[in-house]
Amino acid sequence: SASKNVPLDLYGRRSYVETYLQDDIKLTPKLTLNLGLRYEYGSPQWERDNQLTNFDPAAGRMIQAKSGSIYDRALVNPDRNDWGPRLGLAYSLDRKTVIRGGGGLYYADIQANQVIDRSRDLEELPMQTVTSIGLDIAKSGFRCRC
Repeated sequence: SASKNVPLDLYGRRSYVETYLQDDIKLTPKLTLNLGLRYEYGSPQWERDNQLTNFDPAAGRMIQAKSGSIYDRALVNPDRNDWGPRLGLAYSLDRKTVIRGGGGLYYADIQANQVIDRSRDLEELPMQTVTSIGLDIAKSGFRCRC
């Protein structure tokens, strides 16, 4: 028997939309409440030339991506319900010192494009998942995409 590795060229595509609303409510001269709501939509990963497959357990077979809807191209249904509430507090100890804290609901986002882009230099597509978690603290101007 013989085998040959064929180079795998995948061209991943993805849409991502996010929006954010925030309001500050001054409860006392020293205490401020920050309320926010964020909406995120990250489409499932699809491939430019429809070179993706997925296993359909109901039919017991592999299905091939094809042109059409996002499901036809990505072979998974998109999640359009990613609403993340945010809550923060800021307390002024004195004129120079403010203590801030906050949190909210965040969504982990699989960055499949990073895996696909790396695969162009490999003989086989690596079996790994790369995730990123976004953190926004709007009042202090800090933004981290870890």
